[in-house]
Amino acid sequence: MRNPVVLGHSWGTLVAIALALRSGYAVSGLMLVSGYYFPTSRMDLWFMSGPALPLFGDLMRYTLSPIISWAIMPN
Repeated sequence: MRNPVVLGHSWGTLVAIALALRSGYAVSGLMLVSGYYFPTSRMDLWFMSGPALPLFGDLMRYTLSPIISWAIMPN
């Protein structure tokens, strides 16, 4: 296929837009579904970025997260 239609969903919308903007790759159309099209400040970023830290994320994975999961699990 020479000029594909590219579908991007959620974070993939940014990838699809970047692909369409590349001069060496011809895209005939974009289909962007439920995506982040512009950089925005989100409050949940600070709460959810803790597990991404190398040592803190490992600590949470093996200590706090199983206890919290067990505590909120339905009977």
